[in-house]
Amino acid sequence: MAHAALVLIGTGYHAVTARRVLFIDLAPAAGGSVVSLFHLAHGLDPAQYEPIIVLSEQNPFDRFAKAGIAVVRVATPQWQPQPAGALAGVQESRVGGTMRRGPLAGPWHFAGDLRRYRRDVLPVVGPITAVIDRYRPAIVHLNDNLSLTRSGAIAAWQAGRPVVCHCRSFDPPVALDRWLLAPRLAGLICISQAVARQQTQELGSSFPSRVIPNAVDLAEFDHPGDTGALRAEFGIPADAPLVGSVGRITSWKGQHIFIDALARAGARHPNLHGIVVGAPDQSDGLAYADSLRRQAQQYGLAERLHFSGPRSDVPKVMAALDILVHSAVQPEPFGRVIIEGMAARVPVIASAAGGAAEIVSNGETGLLTPPGDVAALTQALDQLLASPEERLRLGSAGRRLVEQHYQVRTQVAAVQEFYDEMLAGRF
Repeated sequence: MAHAALVLIGTGYHAVTARRVLFIDLAPAAGGSVVSLFHLAHGLDPAQYEPIIVLSEQNPFDRFAKAGIAVVRVATPQWQPQPAGALAGVQESRVGGTMRRGPLAGPWHFAGDLRRYRRDVLPVVGPITAVIDRYRPAIVHLNDNLSLTRSGAIAAWQAGRPVVCHCRSFDPPVALDRWLLAPRLAGLICISQAVARQQTQELGSSFPSRVIPNAVDLAEFDHPGDTGALRAEFGIPADAPLVGSVGRITSWKGQHIFIDALARAGARHPNLHGIVVGAPDQSDGLAYADSLRRQAQQYGLAERLHFSGPRSDVPKVMAALDILVHSAVQPEPFGRVIIEGMAARVPVIASAAGGAAEIVSNGETGLLTPPGDVAALTQALDQLLASPEERLRLGSAGRRLVEQHYQVRTQVAAVQEFYDEMLAGRF
């Protein structure tokens, strides 16, 4: 459950017991939640808490192991392609549609939840239970919403370990989650006020909750390496303004809105270039990403809009940009890319919804535009492209905001305080 570390106290070294925290993240790809988890786990005070990580075997993220943090990978059936079974056929039928919307909708949905538990959740409980038995953590920390980490919650419950759920999205719990799993939680950490409002309403407020925003390691953005490498890689002239969209490629992130606005702004700024950085999200497959490339072709942007795919060198990407655009058409749970851009002193234009609106003060630390409003986003782009002074002002203000509120040490201290209070029984 714990290990002893030698810590210098006064004039000598003393043995201090560090408690283990088992972090569970079952996402299939290296998205923002896993990056945020890395900063948290790596930043924990080793004299107090020792991190152990459980990841999906499909997730290629490798920074934990490189940092010397123990990682165990488990198979995750929910991310495997599923054959179209008999029930799936019924769901697509007219009878299925009637069942989902009619007087039997409740039992119908509950039956579907049970099927998903049996198919996707229960097979993962055993492997996670084995990890808990091996490492005997003091805390099990679910690194995403309860609906996305059910197997970890069940395994921790069976092992009698306190569970902290770190809510990073608006993904709602189903009835079975509320009834079976929510009452087992010891506490809730939410990455924004928007997520906290939605999740506490969905899960109830019978357990302690705290809003602790995501954070960045400023050192990564202070020394990004060769800032001209990205432009050279894609043949972007050094003096051309470069506007970027960074994040998972999925329809709700609104990369199509970004391309629309880029095309309009490009009519007045013929040397303007854009870049879309990210991998297609599994929920959309390749269809949405392919539609973005067709959209670029239709607008005649083939030579000035670049698709980089996923990249691990985000600080270097940010350093090459003149403007960062966040164009989500739905509320963003937090908007990690926004504080990454700010950390690099890049002026940010963001959609005014969800966590993004909590980060950006319009006209002070960035610009906000209504979600999905191409005309407003184009106007914001024109405003910044026409004024290097405005870009410098907003970039500097964004950096100060991150220094004051979104540094890793601030986040880690808040999480450790939450752990301390929970383990001391002060909740």
